[in-house]
Amino acid sequence: MTGKQQRNGTRRAAPVLTWVLLTAATVAALTVGACALWLPDRAPSVLSAPSVVESAPASVQEYSGTQQVNVVPTVSGNRDLLGNASGTVTENWANGELRSGTRAYQVNDRNIVALHTATPLYRDLKVGDRGEDVRSLNDELGRLGYDSVP
Repeated sequence: MTGKQQRNGTRRAAPVLTWVLLTAATVAALTVGACALWLPDRAPSVLSAPSVVESAPASVQEYSGTQQVNVVPTVSGNRDLLGNASGTVTENWANGELRSGTRAYQVNDRNIVALHTATPLYRDLKVGDRGEDVRSLNDELGRLGYDSVP
């Protein structure tokens, strides 16, 4: 075989090899596409059967930072602002804001002091009472600088 014949043979083999590779890639792509369409979807084996979540764990985190917050109460038509004094409001010092430990208003000339406690003061307290509301009152009085009995 001469050099010219060898080069012509190489030229003829290149298009044939290209078509063979292109046909193989097309067949592989069609096979993968057909499998993806016709095989049923299965959940991965690492996933368990679905279940209904009925509870979740809760955690408690304490925050001991101090930050002064101004609270501006608003009274709506469907909710009453409750206080432990009955009578006539004779003076109002709130001026649009309430701060814990300050006079809020007077009822029958008796000063009413605003206190912000972690637990609402839901009962009249007396010496010897115990409970979260008592602890909350003592904590707030201590924060305001009053000596309170534990």
